[in-house]
Amino acid sequence: MVYLKKFRDYCEPKKNVLHSRFLFYNRKQEENEPFDQFLTDIKKLVKSCKFQAEDEAVRDRLVLGTNDLNTQKKIVIEGDADLDTVITKLRLAELGRQQAAEVQGKVKVDKVDRKFNSKPMPNNMVLKCKWCGEQHERKLEVCPARGKLCTKCNRYNHFATVCRSRYVKVIADNNLKNQEDSDSEFYCGGVQKVIHEKTN
Repeated sequence: MVYLKKFRDYCEPKKNVLHSRFLFYNRKQEENEPFDQFLTDIKKLVKSCKFQAEDEAVRDRLVLGTNDLNTQKKIVIEGDADLDTVITKLRLAELGRQQAAEVQGKVKVDKVDRKFNSKPMPNNMVLKCKWCGEQHERKLEVCPARGKLCTKCNRYNHFATVCRSRYVKVIADNNLKNQEDSDSEFYCGGVQKVIHEKTN
């Protein structure tokens, strides 16, 4: 058993603690690296560093090497948090960022949808035409009322079935009637005035 241990120690390369700590201290979380992947790698690196207090070393590396500067600042301000607290805070912060990104992404999609729906409809869309009353593409050249004379208002480019001139006619008739009423009142007043002058 003793010979086996000595043989193993002889065959296995000697670990350089200083180099292991160099790798540990320089390990930082990459920009898009998940926190749990960063944590796993730190715990693996610390094994060959031979720290007396591994948990404190891991905690320090997580705080100093995280790419979440806002959470890093909060942990430093709050003081000496233990390893579990640091892990919990960094995990929750990452989860919060992911959820916020999902919500913001949904808002952006909704905005794009509303913007798309607010665009003018394409010309090849079939709709009911206000000039002929039939359904066809939104193109003037395919409208059957183009160049046709309306039998109601004697104007071109629409049919009598959709003619709106009746509304104009009603307003015109009302204006004409009001004018006639005011003219007759003026005339009667004039006659009365003439009669009154003659009697005097």
